[in-house]
Amino acid sequence: MKLNVTLGQDLSAYAEIEMEAPEGASEIAIVAAIRRQIDGDFPVFDEDWESTSSLRIVSAKDESGNYLIQDHPLEPIPFDAGQALESWLKGWSKDLSGVVQAAAQAKLIDPLAMEAHRGTFTIPGAESVDVEFECRKGATREEKDLAFLEALAQVGTVDYVAIGEVRHGV
Repeated sequence: MKLNVTLGQDLSAYAEIEMEAPEGASEIAIVAAIRRQIDGDFPVFDEDWESTSSLRIVSAKDESGNYLIQDHPLEPIPFDAGQALESWLKGWSKDLSGVVQAAAQAKLIDPLAMEAHRGTFTIPGAESVDVEFECRKGATREEKDLAFLEALAQVGTVDYVAIGEVRHGV
């Protein structure tokens, strides 16, 4: 079978322009002047091939033009970690470990070595609850607490009810 494959790679490109700006102009005025300059004459960008990253298969089609593969990464994409973090911060993703894994895959942090832990939740006068959980080797106390509480929430039920808005320092 013959394939038509399109590969893609992220690439930085830069353009240098010469222009005049008033002495002592603010940052806003300089940005406005640059916008006016490039609106009339858009600059030519030169590629910086040293900065290439994120090799991926954009598409692979068979002889009939049917797509067999689309948007398949061949190298880590650093932006994926940022997107995973943004999703978690906005509440679109409930799993913080996905953020850590995305950062490790993008080589923004060291590869993950996980440790298994057992934790006990005890309230005076009540029965203790033991849970097992995983977190990365060398995790901070806060990371362990978060992983423990996530495992604990799987054993029982945790409900939250907003009781009012609180404003500090307003």
